[in-house]
Amino acid sequence: MKKTVLWILAALAVAVLAFIIIAQWLDDSGCPPGELCADDNYVSLPDYNCLACDFKNYFIAKEANGTDCAPPCSLKGDIRVDLPSFQAALDYLVQNYSYDDHGIVIHHGLRREQGHFQYRPEIEFVGLKDKGNDEWEIMTLPNYRYSIDPDGKLVTPDPVDDWAAYKTHMHRKLNTTDNDHTPVVEGADVRFYLFRHNNRLEKLLNQNKTYAPTHLMISSIAEPTRHIENDPAKEDDDEMEGMRHHIALALCMEKGAPLIDGRNYPNQNYRMKALDVGSPCPYRCAVAELPAHGIPVRKNCNPTAPGCTISH
Repeated sequence: MKKTVLWILAALAVAVLAFIIIAQWLDDSGCPPGELCADDNYVSLPDYNCLACDFKNYFIAKEANGTDCAPPCSLKGDIRVDLPSFQAALDYLVQNYSYDDHGIVIHHGLRREQGHFQYRPEIEFVGLKDKGNDEWEIMTLPNYRYSIDPDGKLVTPDPVDDWAAYKTHMHRKLNTTDNDHTPVVEGADVRFYLFRHNNRLEKLLNQNKTYAPTHLMISSIAEPTRHIENDPAKEDDDEMEGMRHHIALALCMEKGAPLIDGRNYPNQNYRMKALDVGSPCPYRCAVAELPAHGIPVRKNCNPTAPGCTISH
């Protein structure tokens, strides 16, 4: 009898240990790390660094006549938003407007500031109406579009046309074989990027409260519209086409790096992660495509490649 009880206790101990190991391996949707699952729309540090490096490698700012900027001209692709200011606007939207979901739209913009070009978007808070098949109609609201002031606070939009400066000065390489950068194209390139609130942005905000972040970092990243796998046996043989300026969101302090690491936290898969699932649909689309999965990073992505230094 005693032996039977001991065997039962041993079996229970093994089961509990197995459960703990599996829980550490799976995220809160039961998704193995590195696999594409329904809730895989967060980004760990290696992937984030890779995508940020791609922005540096594929996008540059040029003068209005297409010539290179004179040194020390540079393109700064990240901007910090005061978190209390952002959270207040988001909370008011969610509490006072009933929709299938809510979202934030990051409108691309660019300004020249003290010898460099600063990515300076506008932020719009919107309602989302579910059209099915990952398509969402954007419901705009009056007075819910904001500029970002020098302190990172959301303020009434000023008369500066940041998109006009963006399309004049922002240039990109279309693919891995390009030798030069060409201007972004009105109507073809992405003019905004859209993030859903439910189970995405809300998780990013809630699961990182313990770190008491002060700002939301809007980070410029670059992703292709298509990967071309020349040889499946070679991990460094991908080509990319249609590079686009996309956005990742992360929590951060007023200064320093974003709160992102490469660890896996059981039941908190947005903890110390960036958020990278939005809409690559250009601004003329009647409905926005919001993919269920995070956009996969190319397998030959190398965040330590020469010539790319991540700084915030």
